[in-house]
Amino acid sequence: MHPVLWHIRHTTIPARREKVEIPSMLESKLSNKNLVLITKGISMEKSSGQITVRATGMAWYRLEDYSAILRIMTDSAKLPRTFHEWLMKAEKGEKSLRRDGHIVMRVIIDPKSFPDWCKSRGLNIDAQARIQFANLAVKEAYGTTH
Repeated sequence: MHPVLWHIRHTTIPARREKVEIPSMLESKLSNKNLVLITKGISMEKSSGQITVRATGMAWYRLEDYSAILRIMTDSAKLPRTFHEWLMKAEKGEKSLRRDGHIVMRVIIDPKSFPDWCKSRGLNIDAQARIQFANLAVKEAYGTTH
């Protein structure tokens, strides 16, 4: 029987995990304790018999929500003034993370429900909350972050 690794379809949210047989030519390489396997730009690390996928969540906004996002965030002065400025920065950051082998999950923040989510956790409506929200979505989808 061949070792199995999880192939994660990161084009859908929530992500779907599928078992994929590892080709026998890679089998011997996977017996190494610390192997980093790059497949389609996704970094997977094998250590202690488990394969770990580096997944990163990014808070993502919709064009139609951006003005409301600026109104609700307590740190809105730190955000770009326009959606297009924000999008350029976000896509650049996303590209950099993907280049480094991360799976990047865009996590949409809804300006109507996000304040309640923050309040229920005792969080300010700011960057820390956005990070926590995105990390939670990744953890639920992939079982891990970073």
